[in-house]
Amino acid sequence: MRNLREKDFDKAEQDYYDQLKSPGTQWAVSVSQKAMLEHCMFDENDKKEVYETQLKLIDNLYKELDEKKEEIRQLLIKVDALNLKIDRLENSNGIS
Repeated sequence: MRNLREKDFDKAEQDYYDQLKSPGTQWAVSVSQKAMLEHCMFDENDKKEVYETQLKLIDNLYKELDEKKEEIRQLLIKVDALNLKIDRLENSNGIS
């Protein structure tokens, strides 16, 4: 991916992330996780550590999601302001 980014292949990067979300990839992850749970012997300390790690990851993801929502909100405000300017320019130039 780094090589593609250096060559500005935005479409390839999008395809890569779409592939990560694909049903096939999700199936492989699910099978891998199931195999780990069936073959690994976790004690109570391991389970507690996994649980705490999951809580931290979930908290971080929610924070990131909130930041992205705020970024989207600010971008929508900018889009609305730019559309208003375009409308004013078109109206002042007599363009319909």
